[in-house]
Amino acid sequence: RKLELFTSMPRVAVAAVCFAMLLGFACCDLGRTEYGVQETPTCFVPNGRTTCGPHFSIIGSMKCGTTSLFTYLQNHPQVLPLKPNAMLNGRPILGEKEVRFFTTFNYEQALRKYGEDTFMNAYYDLFPDITPNENREYGYITGEATPMYVCESGVAKAMKPAYENGKLIWMMRNPVDRAYSDYWFRNLLLSRSEVDTADDLFDNFSTCMDSDIAILEKCEAGQLDNPSFEDIKELNSCNRVITSGISRRHCDTYEYGDFCSFNRTWCNAKGMIKNGLYYFQYLEWLEEFGEENILVIKSEDFYSNTEAVMDQVTSFLGLEPTDWSDIVGQAFNIVMANSGTAVNHELTQPSARMGVGVTDTTNTSSYPPMDPKTREYLEQFYEPFNEKLKLLLPSISWD
Repeated sequence: RKLELFTSMPRVAVAAVCFAMLLGFACCDLGRTEYGVQETPTCFVPNGRTTCGPHFSIIGSMKCGTTSLFTYLQNHPQVLPLKPNAMLNGRPILGEKEVRFFTTFNYEQALRKYGEDTFMNAYYDLFPDITPNENREYGYITGEATPMYVCESGVAKAMKPAYENGKLIWMMRNPVDRAYSDYWFRNLLLSRSEVDTADDLFDNFSTCMDSDIAILEKCEAGQLDNPSFEDIKELNSCNRVITSGISRRHCDTYEYGDFCSFNRTWCNAKGMIKNGLYYFQYLEWLEEFGEENILVIKSEDFYSNTEAVMDQVTSFLGLEPTDWSDIVGQAFNIVMANSGTAVNHELTQPSARMGVGVTDTTNTSSYPPMDPKTREYLEQFYEPFNEKLKLLLPSISWD
């Protein structure tokens, strides 16, 4: 009967139907890539698997509100957490969010252990099994938050196969405040017996700042007006090598000698200043993923208008609108159970050595204001880099 209806149609109509069928097949072909099949806008099934891979990753930056953002997202009914007791290379996932798979160490270790053909399964196996049909019916998605992904060269390229049509979220805070927060956070992660007084930390921030800036100047960060990816890779490598040499006290060589004049006892926040050079970081991710797949959030907007920003994130991820009011009054941070950061926090994993701490305010840490002269100096240092970033992201500015 269907064949009779088809053959009785005018030739023009038949041609139209055939053309529509061809478009349908072409559309389906567009869903297949080298790395898998895009079953729905929010479900990408990697090669060799039958379930959706992670749809989103919060890639940066540290001390910019990423733990709170991720925790808020976990309260959306369509966002599923990592598998219970998920582990990578024999270690639990920090805060049940920071997978860190694509950092150089973990990525290369997985590649050596499992081989090129199957090593990515070590990543996918951390996430819940969401079938394409479950994604279609319920809109379920999953993801992670590793804010140090943006700190290393090469991570964007490594992530591309897993997030070919996925969504990336990047929180950027005033780099001056980010550096200061990172400094206090790293030092307060130490056990209380190792932290003498807040005065010691306050007095030594400028020393660590001067040391980090001296290293960046040695690596010629300020001379990279129109950097290539190779230039940025070399900058990161130079910074890493010198910092590592100093930490190992290789001070008898010319290469490190000058930098050893700084007392780096309190300089526990590696890359404290470098990690706020968002311009260099963003160039690589923009090239790999395109601006349509990267949502950049100004942390100050997130802090001051949280529900509106969460609505923006909801839309970006293709989720249904939800009410965030019950959760956004709390703040979340990574804390060490027996450290200064645990003060005034309720641990979501009381038995864990390190996990997510909850406060009933929007502040996760308490420390004295930065010295005004130090702030002014840092603002001047970051200004040319921020101006370059503003040309790419006009909405991200700390004027």
